[in-house]
Amino acid sequence: MDKESIKLLFEQREKLEVMVDLYSEKLNELSTQSNGLLTEEIRNSDFYKFHKKEYDKHFDALREFNKNLTNKQKKSLRNMKRGN
Repeated sequence: MDKESIKLLFEQREKLEVMVDLYSEKLNELSTQSNGLLTEEIRNSDFYKFHKKEYDKHFDALREFNKNLTNKQKKSLRNMKRGN
């Protein structure tokens, strides 16, 4: 695996991680009950439905991306993230 292809994989993974983080933050902005759960009213809102759908879509894409990496690619990506 050459450095250019690892760099491309790293950038793809970073984009997915940024999107997951973005939608996660939006969902975490919603107020919760004392037990940490969302009210039925919030779960039925268009804002929640849109952001939850986008979060799930990007999270599933990230999971699939990571699942399809070889062990060598995973190791190379770990080293790149650490700066080695």
